[in-house]
Amino acid sequence: MYPSCSKRMLRTVDTEPEMTKFASGSAGSAIRNCAFRNTDGTALEMWGGTDTVDNCYFTNIDYSVADNSSIMLTMRMNGTANVFRKNTVHRTGASATVMVGDAGLVEYNNLYDTGHLQSDGFP
Repeated sequence: MYPSCSKRMLRTVDTEPEMTKFASGSAGSAIRNCAFRNTDGTALEMWGGTDTVDNCYFTNIDYSVADNSSIMLTMRMNGTANVFRKNTVHRTGASATVMVGDAGLVEYNNLYDTGHLQSDGFP
């Protein structure tokens, strides 16, 4: 399991939530056969490009949709030529589920029961 949690429960606000994050310069990373469960924040961010998320399970992700960056994504893969394949994603709070960057490939995924909350003020 990979923890991801905002610090609101500790009364710490205006800080970036802890999450699984591969920073720039980590191109070509691969995450396979992993489970991401019960997070209160973004499940995963990858910033290098040519990254792969394959055969992973994401459930109960970001149930409050607070303190996330940008458009409140469940998974963010920046850069080019990323692959998001054969994953199961369900019960997410963020209205935007996955972003794979430029020229990314998304295939053979099972995504359902997503986007339960909207945090940008639009009903």
